[in-house]
Amino acid sequence: MDLETFRADLTSWVDVHADVLAPAEGAPDLGAELAHLSTVKRLAYDAGFIRWGWPERVGGLGGSSLFRALLGEVLTSRRIVAPGAWSMTEVLAPTMIDFAPPALAAQMVPRLLRGDEHWCQGFSEPGTGSNLASLACRARRTDDGWRVTGQKVWTSHAQHATRCVLLTRTGSPESAHRGITALFVDMDTPGITVRPLRTIHGVDEFCEVFFDDVLVPLDRTLGEVDGGWAVAMDLLPYERSTALWHRGAYLRERFEQLLAEAPDGALDPAAAGDVALRLFALRARSRATQHRLAEGGRLGPETSVDKALLGSTEQALYDVVEQTLAAEVVLGDDPRSGRWRSEYLYSRAATIYGGTAEVQRNILAPPGARPGAGAVIGHEERRLFADSVRQAFVRAAGAPADAELAAAGWRDALAEWGGDAVAVVLEEQGAARGSSSVLDDVLCAAAGVGPGPAVVLPYVDDVPPARRAGDRVTGRGVAGPRIRQADEVLLVAAGPDGCELVVLPTGAVSTSPLGGIDPDSGLVDVAVEAAVPQAPAAGADWRSVRAAGQLALAAELVGLARGMLRLGCEHATSRVQFGRPISTFQAVRHRLVESLLAIEAAAAAVDAATDVLPGPDGTASPDAVVHAAMSKALAGRAARDTARHCQQVLAGIGFTDEHPFHHHLRRALLLDELLGSSRALVREVGGGRAVRAPGADDAAALTARLPPDHRAGAAPGRRRRTRLSRSADRGCGWPPGCAGSARSRPSRSGPGCRGRS
Repeated sequence: MDLETFRADLTSWVDVHADVLAPAEGAPDLGAELAHLSTVKRLAYDAGFIRWGWPERVGGLGGSSLFRALLGEVLTSRRIVAPGAWSMTEVLAPTMIDFAPPALAAQMVPRLLRGDEHWCQGFSEPGTGSNLASLACRARRTDDGWRVTGQKVWTSHAQHATRCVLLTRTGSPESAHRGITALFVDMDTPGITVRPLRTIHGVDEFCEVFFDDVLVPLDRTLGEVDGGWAVAMDLLPYERSTALWHRGAYLRERFEQLLAEAPDGALDPAAAGDVALRLFALRARSRATQHRLAEGGRLGPETSVDKALLGSTEQALYDVVEQTLAAEVVLGDDPRSGRWRSEYLYSRAATIYGGTAEVQRNILAPPGARPGAGAVIGHEERRLFADSVRQAFVRAAGAPADAELAAAGWRDALAEWGGDAVAVVLEEQGAARGSSSVLDDVLCAAAGVGPGPAVVLPYVDDVPPARRAGDRVTGRGVAGPRIRQADEVLLVAAGPDGCELVVLPTGAVSTSPLGGIDPDSGLVDVAVEAAVPQAPAAGADWRSVRAAGQLALAAELVGLARGMLRLGCEHATSRVQFGRPISTFQAVRHRLVESLLAIEAAAAAVDAATDVLPGPDGTASPDAVVHAAMSKALAGRAARDTARHCQQVLAGIGFTDEHPFHHHLRRALLLDELLGSSRALVREVGGGRAVRAPGADDAAALTARLPPDHRAGAAPGRRRRTRLSRSADRGCGWPPGCAGSARSRPSRSGPGCRGRS
């Protein structure tokens, strides 16, 4: 079965069975929720839907892991199942398949998929928190099996669970992560006591679990004896991958519900826009993770980026809920108010469960390593192209790099990879603080004009840069370095019948160097007051042109932010204070990781927005226009946030004129203002109440840009090498020699902002 057919059949099946699939109304009740989950899973198993994406050896039907992502997307976004309960299958079943004896996995996994059983995860202990290496729950090997004694806490759903994936200490107390063994325990075994813990949102979700000389058969060992750390490291990324895709779908649906229920005037546009941007970035980043899984990638510490983005997004959403629906959340007693109140209170745990926000930041930036350690290195084509582009800006030595980019194969890359090539070049341009005419090419392509003219952008504002009245066109804007050599100037003018494309000879406009905060930008101040050409002007879709420009500027801002992060990281690893590098201080590392998170969010958003711009007719859809605006806003915020954090890390040296940091800061502030500042775009998005991301339909967008074999639902094989992957071979800022690579992004092909010749 192919993915599109699967999605269509699933949607039809859900519609037909809507009555039996609908959960009970009223306040949350965990027992009823899990009973309903069993019903849904049994129906989905009998219909075959829940079996797709799982290996045949454990009762599955094979195929891509995207089948599972699509199924959870539909069921959680329609509120048929709760994302937290549904996610336990995605968290525990893959590790069971990877580490259990094959016969045990074949026996047990179908029971979980079918809803016959619920499982729990016994990791955390009192006094250990997220420090799994300090586990004390001990398993002692005897002639008849393992004898387990100890305690677990925060064990979700333990009182309703049939089995438990349990981490135990089998080595010496000093063995740390080397002396841990994973066991698969029946929860009805004598000696197990479960005590539910009622949470602040009114649900007995967590439990304490006590083990008093509990006998576990030796054949219930998962993986190697004393090899439980590998089991844990395999399991934890699944908590931060497909499970987050499902939760993101649910959060988006709840945000749309908030927009529908918000009283007139109660919703702050800036707050709504902020949540929309966060949801967009979370979903874009999570989608990239789903693509990596579908292509056979192994997940690692880089999924902590996904988890950190989820926590901040969930809390930001429910903060707006509490502010907008205060009467219901604080005072209401009806079921609707009770649900909003329960979810608001539960959102306070979003930065705690699954590893606290602080732990995620420590994972991303351990001492001596760089943020993003563990990400997958991208395709050779991307590395070679990015290296060539980087060297082109080095050879240009601050001058426009058009000739050097041409020699590096920029035009060939544009023809083959479209918007992906644009993003790579402009990201490298931002990191190098270089200049070129690539933005002119992008805007000419979006306007349907061949390359050649210099394009005039609005002067700070984001409305068309000129206005036509009668036979005269007047305006003011900024242009790139091409205007110094171009024969013609292209601008968009607002006229009585809408926007028009106006092409003028360069001599018809007056130019002067652009001063302001970044006099080294290479941009030019352009004043226009000229007669309209005799030839009729072509109609222009200003929204599409603007969106293409916003995406290009967003990519350059991401590059600028990466350049600032690199400066901060280089300083942090070389600056010694109190006898050690300041990169070993958690406060410093966390500032750098905050920058990394903002950059990764923006980079994922640019990828997702590039996928849907422009449409088949050369114009951008309303959704694509909003996604471009969100990407530009996220990139502008990322650059500003990175500047703030890295300047603090650089301290006094970063405040001097001789250090290069301030040049990055100046350029970021300038680019953020072009085609709409991050502040203005956040309010624009919030005022328009545009929240869907990425794509008008997440489930459809999930499968966009996949190779044909994955779209057909095949199991992952060798990754195709004919597509441009923008995975992180450059890194995110730490100096050469540190271990690890940087960000992970989906491999994609085809144009986004199409170039034409």
